[in-house]
Amino acid sequence: MVNREQFEEICNRYGLDSKKLIKNNENVLEKADYNSICYVLDFLRDTLKVTPNNIEKCPSIFYFRVDTIEENWNFLNEKKINTRDVETCLHILSTDPEQLNKTYEYVSDENRYGKKYIEQRTSILSVPVERIQETEEKCSELTKENILSAANSRKDVDEIKKIEQVCKDNEIEVTGNVFLRTAAEIKEIVEVCKENGMEATGNVFRRTAAEIKEIVEICKENGIEVTGSVFRRTAAEIKEIVEVCKENGIEITGSVFLRTAAEIKEIVEVCKENGIEVTGSVFLKTAEEIKEIVEVCKENGIEVTGSVFLRTAAEIKEIVEVCKENGIEITGSVFYRTAAEIKEIVEVCKENGIEVTGSVFLKTAEEIKEIVEVCKENGIEVTGSVFKRTAAEIKEIVEVCKENGIEVTGSVFKRTAAEIKEIVEVCKENGIEVIGSVFLRTAVEIKEIVEVCKENGIEATGSVFNRTAAEIKEIVEVCKENGIEATGTVFKRTVAEIKEIVEVCKENGIEVTGNVFNRTAVEIKEIVEVCKKNGIEATGTVFNRTAVEIKEIVEVCKKNGIEATGTVFKRTAGEIKEIVEVCKENGIEITGSIFSKNSKQLKENIEYIKQNYGEEYLTTLIVSKNLKHLQRTLPYLQSIGALETTKTSASILLLTLEEIKERQAFIKNIGETIVIDGKFNRIFGMPKKRYQKKVKEYEEKKKIIGDIKGAIQEGQELDEQINHKKQEQK
Repeated sequence: MVNREQFEEICNRYGLDSKKLIKNNENVLEKADYNSICYVLDFLRDTLKVTPNNIEKCPSIFYFRVDTIEENWNFLNEKKINTRDVETCLHILSTDPEQLNKTYEYVSDENRYGKKYIEQRTSILSVPVERIQETEEKCSELTKENILSAANSRKDVDEIKKIEQVCKDNEIEVTGNVFLRTAAEIKEIVEVCKENGMEATGNVFRRTAAEIKEIVEICKENGIEVTGSVFRRTAAEIKEIVEVCKENGIEITGSVFLRTAAEIKEIVEVCKENGIEVTGSVFLKTAEEIKEIVEVCKENGIEVTGSVFLRTAAEIKEIVEVCKENGIEITGSVFYRTAAEIKEIVEVCKENGIEVTGSVFLKTAEEIKEIVEVCKENGIEVTGSVFKRTAAEIKEIVEVCKENGIEVTGSVFKRTAAEIKEIVEVCKENGIEVIGSVFLRTAVEIKEIVEVCKENGIEATGSVFNRTAAEIKEIVEVCKENGIEATGTVFKRTVAEIKEIVEVCKENGIEVTGNVFNRTAVEIKEIVEVCKKNGIEATGTVFNRTAVEIKEIVEVCKKNGIEATGTVFKRTAGEIKEIVEVCKENGIEITGSIFSKNSKQLKENIEYIKQNYGEEYLTTLIVSKNLKHLQRTLPYLQSIGALETTKTSASILLLTLEEIKERQAFIKNIGETIVIDGKFNRIFGMPKKRYQKKVKEYEEKKKIIGDIKGAIQEGQELDEQINHKKQEQK
């Protein structure tokens, strides 16, 4: 036994809230003694590194022998049970070691449940095997997961069967939280949910019917959506949370209800001190945990935001170590996984030649294997947004795409098969090509976008789908004000960004068009500065690159005597080096158009030309063309005896084979040859509009000549008739 004063003294020493501990379990004062509490806390804090918040959730841990706790911990460590899972349900450490061992062996057996069920519900390890078996026997209709949930509850088996029946009658999914309530209570909850248009599911069963009514009332008063985590709190707690959130300008949604009002205040304070935005996942952690996370992130140059709060400070350290070992950028989705999971993912990715970045961490190693298999079967590149879908979903998407002649790449995986079907339907109705950015939007959003585009004479295609209909309206307005054509890359930016870009461009005499919108206002300023220093005109393709990349490109160009202009900025410094190397090896002059292709494409072109036509055809203007185009066009030019001319007059390759044939026929019609003085007829080099004009003029001239010939013939026929009549008269 320990008195309240002694208990408070211990709690203060270990950074615990004594009031919260006593509130969670009043028996702690009666059942625990001073020394045992200290021994347990030393072990939990110093050896296991358990946070005060998790200790406060389980006061019963204080009145169990430290050797029992230690024995169980060692056993769980040996079995590689996730430390975090144990920390959040400490009571399993106080379980009889023999019982815990027996339960682990029973549940982890793959023929019964499997280790994954222990990872999902670690607290099951505190439940005797006999209890699990009884539940299995009498509640055989329950799923494996729900059997464990039921067994983990304090309900007797007969009550569990009643709960099962009530859920069945009301089409309620039988999951964990339903076992917090009796069958009678569930009936009452269902009634209240129906009255308020709520789905009776998940966290709602944390509360009684009466509590739900109170919560609904308060939520309505404060414009809070009555869903999910709101039921983690009582009506009184919600009132307090609302007050704190209003005081601090925090949006009252979702994860905010994971914390009490007092905890939110502490979190706000820590976030302000560290310049962290108080939103979303930040509420997954306590103020103390956030401090620890901030410290680790600062040490490792990690931005303290978003998914980083999915992990503890200790876990982040482990993740950092694994990422460094494998050259993985430590950002975003990497924190969706543990260090152990990342290792497995890296292994699978290496085996399959997958770049270990970004969205790959949305899936487990096993899921990646399944995805790889499906992608290989369907010739899909295993990258990017493909990891947003399961293997089964990818199969469905492939099927829909095949049915509708859609290329299965990139953004298509942002949508489900059903959504793609709807998108296809809308696109067909509006004559929109079903490719690329169209999948950034739902079918409904596309309809709205089409409407706005029609109103403003904008073609509904490409980057326009980066924006909502409302955003497009705003962008159009800003473009009109600044004399900018509302097309293409302009839709890559928000209204605010466009305004900033316009301002910077005006200051620096830059035309506000095209590629400029590939960059932010800040980036444009940096680019202008670099261009000025290096005597480069800040225009066109230069905005394909950042200031840093431009510096690198300029450096490479200087070393190789290349003018840093035009198409050179289509490539990175590294790519330029590779292209230069290929050109030097093959004696090809390095000029602008050569950078329209990467080194791999150039090598393929060079190999084809060497094998079929010889090295004398390795000119810049020839090798810089598309390989398929060369494979179609060069054999034709050879067949008509004009291949030799391409060495010095390669501009003909700017035309498609169909265009070449068409112009060849026209040249023949007007009585000219296709080659004049060793060069292709100037008609091949005419811009499309000028060529069409010449054809039209020729047709009109031909018609006039035909009319004249017809008139002459008619005159001759008339003369003959007159002469014939004269003869008859004679």
